[in-house]
Amino acid sequence: LMIGTSSGCSCAIIGADGKLSGFDVDYMTKLATDLGLTPEITVVDFPGLLPGVVAGKFDLAGSGIVRSETRLKSTDFIMTGNYAVDGLGLLKRKGDTSITSWESVCGKKVGLNRGAAENGLAASLLPAGCLDNKTEYPNTTENVIDLKNKRTDAVINSFLTLGYMAAQDPAVELIPEPKSAYPFGLVVSKSNPELAAKVDELTKKYTADGTLDAIMKKYGVTIDWATIQN
Repeated sequence: LMIGTSSGCSCAIIGADGKLSGFDVDYMTKLATDLGLTPEITVVDFPGLLPGVVAGKFDLAGSGIVRSETRLKSTDFIMTGNYAVDGLGLLKRKGDTSITSWESVCGKKVGLNRGAAENGLAASLLPAGCLDNKTEYPNTTENVIDLKNKRTDAVINSFLTLGYMAAQDPAVELIPEPKSAYPFGLVVSKSNPELAAKVDELTKKYTADGTLDAIMKKYGVTIDWATIQN
């Protein structure tokens, strides 16, 4: 099973030893194994995931891919059902007192991940023009590097992703106010609806028997959804 993913979050992590892990990696590996297939995982920048599926490079792709309305309506690929829930996160440099809330990011230099569904969602939830001073990056790692080097003032992306980055790096900190809960799904080639159906069937099984919950907890994927602000 040819699988595509993107690193830089708890969904897909390349460790110091060069090994790949993460909740999406474990989840998709489990799917492949239970389908009787050998997982062959390739790491690319996030903007290359969906085109990789469309071009036939990947049978399956996952890296915190939001089940947005646009993607669900796409005729280029199939989005599977929800397997996890996330929210928008806001990351800043440690000790930066000029950013204390979502509203205080308006007018600041903000880093976004190119092609991420979070970008449009953030723009819709914040005042008009709030994110006009933005720079887009191919992945979260490069985005956070520029934040640390003071080329930007903040990063907006997945709360789970940025929470993972903050836990790994004392130079940055997460604003503890996730916004707007949204679901994740995997992406399957439109030419393989049978695979999409099998993924959904297995995902329901993993949800019922606790497999998915165990995978998520392994990587500290928890959010107090009472704090989500729409």
